[in-house]
Amino acid sequence: SAKTQWAFYGGPVVGESAIKHLNEVGPKVSHVYEVFNEGPWKVSTVEVRISWPYEVANDKAHGKWLLYMEEMPTIQALGDGECILPPGHVVNPLKLQDNANLDDIDSIIQSSTPSTILYNHTNHIRTTRDTEKVVNTRTIIDKDGHRHRVVAMNCKAGTAKCFDIVCYIYNLQRKQEAIISVKARLWNSTLVEDYPKVDMVKIGSNARIVIPSNIVIQQENLKDDYAIAETIAYPDLLDQQEAEPVPVWIYIVAAVAGMLLFILLTLILRKLGFFKRRRPDPTLSGNLEKHRDDNPENEALFKH
Repeated sequence: SAKTQWAFYGGPVVGESAIKHLNEVGPKVSHVYEVFNEGPWKVSTVEVRISWPYEVANDKAHGKWLLYMEEMPTIQALGDGECILPPGHVVNPLKLQDNANLDDIDSIIQSSTPSTILYNHTNHIRTTRDTEKVVNTRTIIDKDGHRHRVVAMNCKAGTAKCFDIVCYIYNLQRKQEAIISVKARLWNSTLVEDYPKVDMVKIGSNARIVIPSNIVIQQENLKDDYAIAETIAYPDLLDQQEAEPVPVWIYIVAAVAGMLLFILLTLILRKLGFFKRRRPDPTLSGNLEKHRDDNPENEALFKH
């Protein structure tokens, strides 16, 4: 089986020469494959080949780092086992230090629905159930009609540069499993620099069981003879780039709307009489009131 993991990336872009410790590379990722023997007999040797996406594919000799392997793959089984890297590839090629005193980045969540690889020793038939297949970069629409921009990098599609890890599982007993774990670091700066505004980045490795040539086998489905382990990385929402400038037309619309609102308020106040001037009262009482205001001494005589 192969499990899917979730991780997050963000922060500033850091050059390769400035990175000195493994925890500065990015979050830990671990691709785990389980091989189960469903047959009634022990299997003396099972060979598993894992295609590992270590760089982003490009037209140069070396691409940007993708999944940086920090230690040799391990096998957990009752019997013995070992994994071998191809010539020219080593663990931790930059020789970064593993400083346990530094704060580590470990934002990983594993799914609980793995796919299954079955090895049937009775009739030499292998059955697999793949995890969600990784395809080329695409825009997907969910059930609510929301569009998501997805970048996919894996070995099968040629969107990542890969090398094969060869693992040998010895003496796999019937109804028992062996677990192969490949531990690495997600190269944070690659995703931050090249994919800051996508909704997710899918990075997949794939494994297949290789049967020795001296054993005759039958396969029910040639497309279903391997499994995929996948890391789904999301950009940190709290660490997005600066907002884009507001378009000029928004300022124009806001100014026109403000002018229309001002005119509307003016018309309403005018209709309510807010701007009407107070005119003189032509009646006798009005003239007497005006006379009193103009001659205050006469007002005093009237009071006495």
